[in-house]
Amino acid sequence: MNERIRELRKALGLNQVDFSKQISVGSSTLAMFETGDRIPKDIHILQICSAFNVNEEWLRNGTGNMFVEPATFSLDDYARSNNLRDMEINLIRGFMELDHCTRDALYDLFKKAFATEHDEKNAYDDSPKSPDELEKAFPPVDLQGNKDTNVG
Repeated sequence: MNERIRELRKALGLNQVDFSKQISVGSSTLAMFETGDRIPKDIHILQICSAFNVNEEWLRNGTGNMFVEPATFSLDDYARSNNLRDMEINLIRGFMELDHCTRDALYDLFKKAFATEHDEKNAYDDSPKSPDELEKAFPPVDLQGNKDTNVG
């Protein structure tokens, strides 16, 4: 295991000091792990795996890939499996491309619009009653990056 710890550290481009800080051990302890003078405890192995997304089986036994492959989500695969229409896919993609503040504002609006009858209060009680109230609650977003926020 000592060779694999050294190999991992070098693959990450870290020196012993920086690597050891990431796993909360002293650099001298890490040096002993790498030379085989000290065997890492389970807690150290778990810290290494967690801090650097390392495959525990590889670290312990040398089998498998060095790193854990992150789970991936494909909107296209999800869309196909759920028979989403092109417009639904475009809406989802468009939402994901919005800035955080705009997404939050839309989320709040949808949350109110789709509240269930089990909610404590009627979701429409404080919803905007006119276009002016809507614009006041959710000011227009300047998608062009202009300083003039008057979009209308």
